[in-house]
Amino acid sequence: MAKVTEETPHEKWQMKRDAANAERNVNADQLSDNQRKALMDAFIAIRNVDYSFHEMFMADVSDMLAIDKAEYKLRSEFPQLTEEAVSDMTCTCED
Repeated sequence: MAKVTEETPHEKWQMKRDAANAERNVNADQLSDNQRKALMDAFIAIRNVDYSFHEMFMADVSDMLAIDKAEYKLRSEFPQLTEEAVSDMTCTCED
């Protein structure tokens, strides 16, 4: 007779996490090459500026340029998301 073992809470969490990650990966595979590149560039820009803040406690011009470029690419590749993201932003510019 085979012994049935109960999954631990950690094992249940891992299985749930792995299933969610698999679904995310399938969704990511549906992106266009330009969308994937825009996301990768944004991810790299964020990681680099985060590193600058942690190591030097400041960002430099190269960080600013990378963020500007990444934001432009995201805006171009994901117009609907951009509209949703900026619709709640408060304008601080002078009219």
